[in-house]
Amino acid sequence: MRLPFICVFLAPDTGSSMNLERDFAKLGDQLDQHKPVQIQLNHVDSLEGTVANGLVGRGLARINQMALTSSLQLVLHELLMNARDAWIRSQLGANGAATPAAIDAQFSARRQELRSEWESHAESDCTILIDLHLQADQFQIQVSQRQGVSDLDREQIRLALNLGWQAERLSDITSQARHYGLAFSALCLKQALFMPDVFSYDLAADQTVFRLQIPANHACPQKLARVDQSLVQEIKSLPGFPDQIKVIQDLCESEKSDLRQVALAIQKDTTVASQIIKLANSGGYGGGGIIELFDAVKVVGLKNISDLLLQIGALKAISDRYALTDDFMQHPVRVGFYARSLARLQGRAALTDKAYVAGLLHDIGKIVLMAGMPDKHSFERAVEHKDTRTVIQIEEISLGVNHAVVGALLAKKWQFPEVLQQCIEYHHDPLKSRVAAKELKELVYIVYMANAMANTIESEYSYYALEPEVLAWFNMTTLESFELCAGNFETEYRQLA
Repeated sequence: MRLPFICVFLAPDTGSSMNLERDFAKLGDQLDQHKPVQIQLNHVDSLEGTVANGLVGRGLARINQMALTSSLQLVLHELLMNARDAWIRSQLGANGAATPAAIDAQFSARRQELRSEWESHAESDCTILIDLHLQADQFQIQVSQRQGVSDLDREQIRLALNLGWQAERLSDITSQARHYGLAFSALCLKQALFMPDVFSYDLAADQTVFRLQIPANHACPQKLARVDQSLVQEIKSLPGFPDQIKVIQDLCESEKSDLRQVALAIQKDTTVASQIIKLANSGGYGGGGIIELFDAVKVVGLKNISDLLLQIGALKAISDRYALTDDFMQHPVRVGFYARSLARLQGRAALTDKAYVAGLLHDIGKIVLMAGMPDKHSFERAVEHKDTRTVIQIEEISLGVNHAVVGALLAKKWQFPEVLQQCIEYHHDPLKSRVAAKELKELVYIVYMANAMANTIESEYSYYALEPEVLAWFNMTTLESFELCAGNFETEYRQLA
């Protein structure tokens, strides 16, 4: 018997009066009561999609499968993308592209243009439905659309899924053209230790349905169990924390040291000296006009200098082996500034300096991970046009681990404080910090949001990819409030750059 679904038609206009915190809580309560929930989407990346992702995380938490959240959110994203692209292809066929080859050629040539046209078409006939049903022993996620498929497409779907289940790595599915997202979803599920029977589909004449049934007793894969050995060796072979930086750090932390001693030690390293002077002239410290190193040391303070030396030392250790791009150098500085500003905005004055340093260090694992990537072509195809949150899971599929975990391993290797190790590890997965102490949880949320804002400014992230729970904590439940805050921070950042 088909259960009566609670159908939620969320307004796609982000300027509407919808309150994300209120509606997400309401839908979460309905899910907890084992009442099926249905969400209608006319856009893949939308407010409705944000709510759906949040509910997926909540449903998995209720069956003690929270470790699967990023994997299942990635699969959901791929299923939505597949539904959208299938509808676009059907329209190409209706408009004169008579053969599958002709349809695929037009789609490949105009992929981004066609997707943009569909996303901006508010009255699109392609209505995608997400059905979520939490039960005591399982969590069901279903994506459907009111559109059938041809016999040829039905066979291609079967082949794509088979390819994904048989694949061992991303390069094994690179050749897949049509329904690449389905092959990719199957590979993602396989690497999360699922068997094919968790993923079923119905291809009727007037409806297409893909269904995931996640059991409560699933044995999640152990972190680091699948890490590519070349990456392990890469991390092991990195040099230790630079000795000259450690000397200055020890001086900063010694009760016998004074400001002049520290300034004299810093003076011997022009990189450190310039960073300290720059920091002293930034917002929250001197605010400008400081040119003498001793004055900069006095303004910043020994504790903050010791923290800043962590980032300077990490970059030095990494730069001895890798070429550091401008993006890699500039992005953490922006995130650090945003993180400090967010901590201040939230009234968490005690966290401002920790937030700044955590922001500076959050991505230290990225360049090491990319250096260990065995097949960059397959990885680049998989991450094409995807937001940062989804890219994290693709890193895990490629190498068994993401850059946040690699960064945490490096932070441990270099004996960084525990709080910084965890901020680095959780900066893309903030909900894992729920069980941590309040200060760490708040710090993780701040760094996560600062990174999201910086990525949005740099056009690599979408507001709709953010965790609803974190948005609610910051009271940024509309796109407008998020963009206004990020825009203000960016204006201040540029004025001080």
